[in-house]
Amino acid sequence: MSFFENNKKKLRLKLICTRWCYAVDEGVSTLVFSQHQSHLWRSIEDGYHCAGFNVIRQFSNLHTLKIDSVQHHFSNEKFSILFDMIPNTLTHLTISSCDDVLHLNLCTKNIRSLSLLSFHQLESVTFTGDCCRLRNLNFSVRSNQSCRRLRKVSFSDACIIHQDGLDTIDLSFTSMRNQSIHDMLQQINQKTKKVVKHLLLISSSLTRTDMIASYCSEHLCELDLGASRINDDGLARITQSGIMRNLKVLKLRNASVISNVKLSGRRLPRLEFLNLSFCSHLNNVVLEDFSLLESVDMDRCNVSSVVISNCVKLHIVILTATLINDNVLSAICRDLPSLISLNLNRCINLVNPRIVHDTLTSLSMCRCLGVSEEPVVICPNLNVLYLTGTPFVTFETILKIIKTDGDCDVVF
Repeated sequence: MSFFENNKKKLRLKLICTRWCYAVDEGVSTLVFSQHQSHLWRSIEDGYHCAGFNVIRQFSNLHTLKIDSVQHHFSNEKFSILFDMIPNTLTHLTISSCDDVLHLNLCTKNIRSLSLLSFHQLESVTFTGDCCRLRNLNFSVRSNQSCRRLRKVSFSDACIIHQDGLDTIDLSFTSMRNQSIHDMLQQINQKTKKVVKHLLLISSSLTRTDMIASYCSEHLCELDLGASRINDDGLARITQSGIMRNLKVLKLRNASVISNVKLSGRRLPRLEFLNLSFCSHLNNVVLEDFSLLESVDMDRCNVSSVVISNCVKLHIVILTATLINDNVLSAICRDLPSLISLNLNRCINLVNPRIVHDTLTSLSMCRCLGVSEEPVVICPNLNVLYLTGTPFVTFETILKIIKTDGDCDVVF
């Protein structure tokens, strides 16, 4: 009896637990290997001597394969065996928690989404094969599931990237530096006309941005440089060059070097979401002429000067724990005709705020300890008002300050 038949019951139990219970031998589309299945793992560990990997071939419609908690079980050679065994139907592969592998050479066949997570010693990955169909390449889910020592990702000369091109690359929390990022993007650009659309470089060592402008231009729609060392000049180079016209999402969360941000919708006409939260050295923000911008997050910045003008679709503004004053707040309310949600929690420089707005439905002013007088809130469409921890709040003052045409829930 085959290995698969011997373990059919165990596989079925696993598939039931993961809610993928079809005809086990033909209809299964997702298979999860876990270290807790010790009988399966003994065969995988002895991959040279038995048909441990052959079980994968029994699934003629397998699309997704997850190998979890690899730890000490895999070497580069065993990865080669695994990739030789995977069926051509497989499109999504996730492998996590591998402690031993330093360098990988992979032929990914028809795989479109590849995630290598928590490869703690991995330093380099080289993709080979005559047709690489990768669309999504991921080395991080969050900081504790990243490949922190990864320094190089490359494509061999013989590797041909499919015409669809790579769509998403997540190199967050890796050790890739300017030159290695440059070389990787250059290789991709040379092998396919469809360049990267989503580039995530959270907590990376990137300081230069010219390679992003050069190799991700016009197609890039999401750029995440959170916790990077990018400075004002570097940000200006990629946002004022005029070539990132399809960028929809720009994330600079915890980019600690940035102090001044000046962005124009004429350069970034499709921008919809901007995240500047936790930029501890950010002092000034100027946003002008964005016709599609919907959300701006400046949570816990030290910003004191905020100018937002001609942003007709901006619905959400988060200013939690910023240093804006009453005048800046009044200008924001005046210049944003479509504002729906405004967060002013812990804005200690607000003293006598006046919030007058026709479309605002949600307002949060929790722990605004600097407010010494009753604020003015004239918002006819206000649905919810948060005032927890604000010193002026009493039942009587709430009735006095709120001017709304409908019902409003007040939390205090």
